[in-house]
Amino acid sequence: MNTPNFLVRIKGKKISCLGSQFLEILETINIKKELFVWYGSDVEVNGDHPFKFGLQGSIPKKVGTTENMITLAENTDQFLSGVFFALPMDQEKILDREFFTEDDPFRDIGDAVLEIRAFDTSYFEVYSNDFEIIKKLANHFCSKIETHPYMET
Repeated sequence: MNTPNFLVRIKGKKISCLGSQFLEILETINIKKELFVWYGSDVEVNGDHPFKFGLQGSIPKKVGTTENMITLAENTDQFLSGVFFALPMDQEKILDREFFTEDDPFRDIGDAVLEIRAFDTSYFEVYSNDFEIIKKLANHFCSKIETHPYMET
């Protein structure tokens, strides 16, 4: 079990869940340095082919490497919804339960290092136990860092 401790919500007048904004999230945390395998579920995009990635179901499907994730972001006009998980390459484990964008915050994300959710063309949420990732995003997007409720004492 792996419940993330930190959340950063990326929102504001300039955020509308564009593929280019998703790419900016990936670039901000310098994701290219990390060797991850990516999974996605509950994905719906605004564009010519809303199901072109085959990730609309609730059981996460493999997207592939970080380069595959970058390609997905570059080829998406706008995310209407979506859940994406980054798992370490050496700990790749298929996520075999349902994940939806509207699930409760701070849910168990298995072996994932981070989870990115795209909400209704309005905002992104990024969950992780890696405080450095969360801090980079919070600084870049001028966002507040939230913590899991059990951490607040």
